[in-house]
Amino acid sequence: MMAVTSSCKEGNKIAMDNGKYVRYTPEQVEALERLYYECPKPSSMRRQQLIREYPILSNIEPKQIKVWFQNRRCREKQRKEASRLQAVNRKLTAMNKLLMEENDRLQKQVSQLVYEKSYFRQQSQQQAGLATTDTSCDSVVTSGHQHHLTPQHPPRDASPAGLLSIADETLTEFLSKATGTAVEWVQMPGMKPGPDSIGIVAISHGCTGVAARACGLVGLDPTRVAEILKDRPSWFRDCRAVDVINVLSTGNGGTIELLYMQLYAPTTLAPARDFWLLRYTSVLEDGSLVVCERSLNNTQNGPNMPPAANFVRAEMLPSGYLIRP
Repeated sequence: MMAVTSSCKEGNKIAMDNGKYVRYTPEQVEALERLYYECPKPSSMRRQQLIREYPILSNIEPKQIKVWFQNRRCREKQRKEASRLQAVNRKLTAMNKLLMEENDRLQKQVSQLVYEKSYFRQQSQQQAGLATTDTSCDSVVTSGHQHHLTPQHPPRDASPAGLLSIADETLTEFLSKATGTAVEWVQMPGMKPGPDSIGIVAISHGCTGVAARACGLVGLDPTRVAEILKDRPSWFRDCRAVDVINVLSTGNGGTIELLYMQLYAPTTLAPARDFWLLRYTSVLEDGSLVVCERSLNNTQNGPNMPPAANFVRAEMLPSGYLIRP
């Protein structure tokens, strides 16, 4: 029958035997909706009784009313199922977010454990090497000299406390350059910090390495500025990649990150450069946000990794960003 094929169609249409649809009037739909909430599944006798009690339904056949109630129940079931699926989807989304956060936490924990394992292995190797350097107690007595087994440049402690010590030294040296007299800055002609431009206003003179100082005013929250500056590949075209190897939280609310960075060479005549860096983010007493970094080497117990193919291991002296509200 055509009435069966109309299941779950719009509730204001009637499926006739000749295949044509006749629309219900708004008054008829309103009356049927009221009856549906009273009795969602009326019997055959009840449907005939409805036609007699409600003159507005007198031109509708009982089988058409039956089809309307079937369609209405079908739509109600679909709505309930859609609502249930939406609730399940919200729960799964929340669970997925929690799992992603937990996965990120575990990855950082694994990275930290791998780094600590490498550190302890390196310490064990160094101790074994020192033990085999001089195994005779008589040599100290007969030589008349005290043997110093400590290397000329002792490795720094790469434990969290040791990394914090390196971070504090980096912060102090960076601030002495940015706000102190550690660097003799030469003012660039016509360049002054202001709201209309961001550019280099001074270059270094008579100091180790090459340095420049730039200033500018931006209408962003300091934490947002720090996020942008940390995402170096997004604004520094020579930066090929920056990978965060490990993240440690400090007691003063700061963070220490161990990074590996690759930079394109400024000319095709020279190979590209790569760096192992320590990046320290902290807040000063005056509310200023500081993001400073320096390269790590073997004397500071940096990762003892050979440079990648076609890259030259380079060094970055303490530098960074001072962000004032």
